[in-house]
Order: sequence, then structure tokens, then C-alpha cells
Amino acid sequence: KGYLQKHMMTEHEGMVFICQQCEYNTKHSVLLKEHVYVKHRGGKFRCDFCEAIYKSSRVLNKHKITKHNKDV
Repeated sequence: KGYLQKHMMTEHEGMVFICQQCEYNTKHSVLLKEHVYVKHRGGKFRCDFCEAIYKSSRVLNKHKITKHNKDV
């Protein structure tokens, strides 16, 4: 679906993505996927500087460099 259509559904029509394993809900499917991975499937790569969690060390390292200006 296009960006505008997704925007209309989530922001103006109340579309919500709901976790099947707990009470978490969000307007964004990508956030639900991340939530499920981290909270219910044991996401392992956590940032030392904020609450971000990633499923690969490569992505975590990129995050540290771009968001925290830290060498890895």
C-alpha cells in the first residue's frame, strides 16, 4: 500500500496493530514486528546508550555510530 493510504488508515481511520501475546498495540506494523522480536523472541543486541534493541550486531553498530557518534 502507498504511504498516503497507510497514513489515512492509521491516523484517520484508527487502524491498530495488536500483539497476539500481550496487550501491546501500535499504529505501525514495523513497530509491532520489532516488539514481538524483542519482547517475545528474545532480541539480544541492546544499545549501551539508549533503550534500542536490534536483532543483529551489524545494525546495532550502525545505530551507535549514527545516533550516538560512537566508534565500535
